[in-house]
Amino acid sequence: MERKLIAPDLEKRILLWVLASMDAPSPAPGKHVWLITVLLWLAVGTSALVLFQAFGQSKWLGYAIPVTCFAVGAFGTASAAKALVSGLWPVVGQHIDRSKVEARLRELGV
Repeated sequence: MERKLIAPDLEKRILLWVLASMDAPSPAPGKHVWLITVLLWLAVGTSALVLFQAFGQSKWLGYAIPVTCFAVGAFGTASAAKALVSGLWPVVGQHIDRSKVEARLRELGV
């Protein structure tokens, strides 16, 4: 008896993405992701210090800085994850059996 770990619709989307990735040329890994993330982090930190010096402890600043820091952190994390996946795909992709992926998609009705 086979256990279903994910919903069939999600499985279809993942397998279609795998096939599309196998057909597409391998993207160049993002070499500057970490530099961009660090520069953004430094810019937000510097801006926070300047704003605190200029405006003191204002109420809107107490909300704006954490929200901005969260957004920059989320962007940096997403960019780093995308760079990691794109760098690993050329290695992992060659070990995936295309015929098995296509057979499973036919089972799912695609």
